[in-house]
Amino acid sequence: MDLQFKSPAKGETATWEEFETALRAVDWSFHETEEEEAVASYVKAKEIETVLLVMYGGTNPHNIDKDNMNKIYSIWNKHAPAGFRY
Repeated sequence: MDLQFKSPAKGETATWEEFETALRAVDWSFHETEEEEAVASYVKAKEIETVLLVMYGGTNPHNIDKDNMNKIYSIWNKHAPAGFRY
């Protein structure tokens, strides 16, 4: 199973709506079935999550937007089953 995530392009952005939409579309059985579409749905959600993590986490620990970082984890946990939560 290929779980390769692309790195976000410099300046790439994502929205909360895109993130939630992608998470709702994830076929969480991907790890059991290894079906290409199921894996792709998970990879898409992780790529959007990565963009948000870069947007709000950045590279300087002093500039982290803690509220939005917590929002990322909260939204992920809202949609992910127990084995995939933070």
